Amino acid sequence: MRIGIDARSVLKQRSGVGNYTFNLIQHLSRLDQKNRYVLFYSHHLDVKSAIPKIENPNFESKFFRFPNKLLNLLWGTVRVPKIDWFVGDVDIYHSPNYCLNILARGKSLMTIHDLNFLAYKQFTIASGRWHYAFKIKNYAQKVDAVIADSESTRNEIMKYLKIPEEKIHVIYLGCSQAYRPLPETVMMQKIRAKYKIKGDFILYVGTLEPRKNLKGLIQAYDQSRAKEDFLLVLAGGKGWKYKHIFDLVKQLKLEERVIFCGYVPDSDLPALYNGASLFVYPSFYEGFGLPPLEAMACGTPVIVSHTTSLPEVVGDAGIYVDPFDIEQISYSIDTVLSDSKLCNTLRKKGLERAKLFSWEKTARETKELYQQLTSQ
Repeated sequence: MRIGIDARSVLKQRSGVGNYTFNLIQHLSRLDQKNRYVLFYSHHLDVKSAIPKIENPNFESKFFRFPNKLLNLLWGTVRVPKIDWFVGDVDIYHSPNYCLNILARGKSLMTIHDLNFLAYKQFTIASGRWHYAFKIKNYAQKVDAVIADSESTRNEIMKYLKIPEEKIHVIYLGCSQAYRPLPETVMMQKIRAKYKIKGDFILYVGTLEPRKNLKGLIQAYDQSRAKEDFLLVLAGGKGWKYKHIFDLVKQLKLEERVIFCGYVPDSDLPALYNGASLFVYPSFYEGFGLPPLEAMACGTPVIVSHTTSLPEVVGDAGIYVDPFDIEQISYSIDTVLSDSKLCNTLRKKGLERAKLFSWEKTARETKELYQQLTSQ
């Protein structure tokens, strides 16, 4: 079996989709030495050095210096060039990033991580909302199978895209083994120094954008008793409408208490999670929710919203809040941080819960789906 995978998101500053694609490829290479894989990369710059190195002889990387925006536009309108032109004949082509790569022959598969642009339109930039709303239904109906990150996302795919349930396969994301409890080391001290964190802190990890409800988190922090003893650390790159978040911090005069780390590379995240006294993720909407899983795997107590996919990830190992209820978020922060017994219970439950998710399992179930599709 010859399998093509759209790996273009790996070349970017990796966040959700990029991390999914990177980890899927890495773990497929560890468990599958039989099937042949062709990884498709393109970029308007010569960034071949950023391509992950895979030693397996059955994995081949193909890089093309081609602007991705133009390529996506061509695929979405005139439907050329066929992806076969880039990767050759494949039995399956897997697109992990909402884009249908036109295939002349063989089976096609796409992963849909969430439908935020349809379910919560107010949290999506207008241009992106227009593109996805008009294209994604057509894409999903044309492919042979769809992978959803969660049952929540599968239900939304059926609701908004009218895709039959039997065509949708839920495969949960995983958690790298790098996310584990770590002792207080020189590395931890270096991470604190790098991000100028002087003292105990509450952590959020993710893009700075409206659907993550960071304004609500900042307001809840401002109302909490915890702000006297704990800093609030926001680790993530700037997204859509991020300026409102910075403006609120200034308005509340929290410049000395709220730390913006910017984009944090994967190599720094385990130490950051381990150093946090509490992880808070009051998102309005998620397709899965990797950061709470990573926090639990590090033994950090978590508070999350009771919305969309987050209960599937966190189970009974976290404290749930209504993302629209600022007082409840504030109260929950104070409750956890003032109760050492509760903290220890959440740590233990979180560590056990995180063991249920692994990238090896994600890759294995994805490979099984590849085999299922080619046998049909």
